[in-house]
Amino acid sequence: MYCDYSGNAERADPLRPTFGADIWQYIDYPIQAAIPAIAREITEAITLWEPRIRLLSVRTGLVGNDASANRNAHMQITIVWQLKLNSGDPNRVTITIPGRLR
Repeated sequence: MYCDYSGNAERADPLRPTFGADIWQYIDYPIQAAIPAIAREITEAITLWEPRIRLLSVRTGLVGNDASANRNAHMQITIVWQLKLNSGDPNRVTITIPGRLR
């Protein structure tokens, strides 16, 4: 699955104005409101734009700072999906949205 929905804001592609997920609009929301809203945006975008797959789950979560690995806090979104034509093992895609950059 080519997963470009979360990286594109809606209206970013002039030929497909509703393509993408407007997750960036939640950047200043309280985290308790932003996380479910981001999951909903991604679920809606994938359901609309990728009819060949069965979406099994969209999980979002925060990953804290890891000073030993020199990594800032960030958000991870894990999408689990399966092709509708194939009942094989589910596929998993993890997207990382970086925290504050130095």
